[in-house]
Amino acid sequence: MNHPISRRICMKGMGAGTALVLSRTAGGIAAAQTQKLAIDRSNVVLGGRPMYLRAYHPPYLVTYYGARNERKTVKWDPLVARLENEPDLVIRIIEAYDDACVGCTHLMPDPLGSVWGAGYTCSSAQNPDTVASVTLTNRRILGELGLYFGSEIKFRDIVPLLEKNVPVLYDGIGGPDNQEMYEKGLRDLKAKYGL
Repeated sequence: MNHPISRRICMKGMGAGTALVLSRTAGGIAAAQTQKLAIDRSNVVLGGRPMYLRAYHPPYLVTYYGARNERKTVKWDPLVARLENEPDLVIRIIEAYDDACVGCTHLMPDPLGSVWGAGYTCSSAQNPDTVASVTLTNRRILGELGLYFGSEIKFRDIVPLLEKNVPVLYDGIGGPDNQEMYEKGLRDLKAKYGL
């Protein structure tokens, strides 16, 4: 059976040498920029810009807020700091590369790019099962929260939605191993916002 050739496969086949040259020239720069992004995020001035999050990331943010005194991570600490310091923080729900992805250690240079931007991909995006799981989890949590891609909502308004509609973490949003910190995060955020 003949299958259409994907853009990615075609580009790889036609430009294998070009891709190698790009990865050797731009790849070193891209890798350095990826590392630099992860290091420099704490000093970025966002000027009130909404926090961009994929649909399944708010429960993780609540969990890391609950664990803020026990766990320190390059990926989540800048987001937790925004949550702590911006009482009216607005979240924009997006489909792909978000503010949590910026600090992810799985981000890697790719001259062909991906949904994570020009010149980058994520090792998890290479696994079709992971991509399917993320897609299904996004659909599920959007339905549970009554949101859609492009929704803008204050984080203070997400907290009661999570508490009511997602009281238990499932695979794809932290799982049972993080339940205790998730519940602590919900309690701490309810107290913070006076809910």
